[in-house]
Amino acid sequence: MGENRLTLHQPGARQTFLELFATEPVETMMKKRAAIAKRQHRDPSKWYDGLFGEWNMETQVLLGPDNYDRIKGCRIYEVTCDDPGLSKPAYLATKNAEHPDAAEVAALDRYIDTFVWGGLQRTTQEAYKTTGVRIRLVWASVPCRESGRCHPTAGGLWWL
Repeated sequence: MGENRLTLHQPGARQTFLELFATEPVETMMKKRAAIAKRQHRDPSKWYDGLFGEWNMETQVLLGPDNYDRIKGCRIYEVTCDDPGLSKPAYLATKNAEHPDAAEVAALDRYIDTFVWGGLQRTTQEAYKTTGVRIRLVWASVPCRESGRCHPTAGGLWWL
């Protein structure tokens, strides 16, 4: 697997080099990548229950909003936000459209029901505001303290 270089020896001391890349079948690679479903926060007492996290192989820790492990400073954003965090369920949903797996579909359902609905996004029971940006205290704690522009609401939510 991986990069390969073949050398063909021909008469007259001539050589031809063939470079190629070999992989496992695409379906196998997709199923292996879907292991992210096993890296899901499963704690109903946390606002981010259902979030897919990063796994630190060296320290054997699931990273999340309450545990950045060895990531410091503004790089903590990389733990669960935007591309690193929100792309995992999109991949998992795409993979399951072609190669369904009941446990992975259940993980996606939990992500939507417990993290997205009421965690990442407002529920229909929460008060509607026409302006403002909704963020969680974990992601806003340092800028809020330094700027004083944040206003706490129930459940650890902040409005900027």
